[in-house]
Amino acid sequence: RGTGREKGRVWHYVCGNSLRVRAGEPVGSALSSFMDRVVSFLALAVLGLLRALPLTACFALGQLVGAVMWAILPGYRRLARENLEIAFGKEKSPAQLRRLVFAHFTTLGANFCCAFKLAHLSLPEIRRRTSVEGFETIYAALHRGKGVVCAYSHLGNWELFAQLHETIYPY
Repeated sequence: RGTGREKGRVWHYVCGNSLRVRAGEPVGSALSSFMDRVVSFLALAVLGLLRALPLTACFALGQLVGAVMWAILPGYRRLARENLEIAFGKEKSPAQLRRLVFAHFTTLGANFCCAFKLAHLSLPEIRRRTSVEGFETIYAALHRGKGVVCAYSHLGNWELFAQLHETIYPY
C-alpha cells in the first residue's frame, strides 16, 4: 500500500492497482474501502498459502474446493451434466454421468489451485514432475525445415505448457 502525489492529485494503490481521486474528494464509504482491503488481504493470503503448500497438498485442497463448488452450484452442475449427455448420448448411464460431473468439478478445482503453485516452481522442478511424449513428429518436421502449429485443448492443466516450452521446443 502507498500514497503519493501527482500533479495535484492524491492517489492510493493496493497490490499494484491504483485508484486515482482528486485530493479531498470522497472515494466511497469507509466500510467499502475497508472491505476492499480485507478482500485484497484474504486473496493474497490464500495465494501465499497455495504457494507455500506442497503440490500434492494444493491438488488435494483444489479437489476439496471443486467438491464444494459442485455442491453449491447446482446450475453449473446441471449444465455440465447436459453437456455430457450431448457428448455421450446413451453411451453412459445417468450414474456414470453424475460421477463424470463430480470428477469434472474436482479436477477443475485441483487444476485451478495447482496453477498458482506451478507458476512459482522452477523449470527443473517442473521437468522432474512431468513427461512430454509424442514430439518426435514435431522434431522431425522442424529438422526438415517445415513449420509446425501446435494446438492444445483447454482441458486439464494446460497452463503447464507455457512453462514447458523449453522442454517441448529446446532449440
